[in-house]
Amino acid sequence: MSSWETLSSLAVPRCHAGLVNIQGRLYLVGGRSPADSGGKTVSVDTIERYNTESDQWQLFARLRTARHDSACTAVGMLFITSSLAASPRRLLYLLVCQLDYSKSYE
Repeated sequence: MSSWETLSSLAVPRCHAGLVNIQGRLYLVGGRSPADSGGKTVSVDTIERYNTESDQWQLFARLRTARHDSACTAVGMLFITSSLAASPRRLLYLLVCQLDYSKSYE
């Protein structure tokens, strides 16, 4: 029978983020921070990369604009569809990133 195991925590806690597996590593894109005492959340502008071998998350890149409710896929490039934090009409945007997955973009 399978069991659950707790792994290392994210550098920036979040929900409503996109997740994609690229070359055996997980990339978590954007999202929303946990609510503060006033119930307010803030969109996140980072991409974190998880290394399954070392059980470590690291800041991989910063987005130009904070995003949440993302869906991601990778076919040679990283494709992200999401809502922009600053968009009052909650329009859906497509962001295409051509990244060298062997390094970080901090």
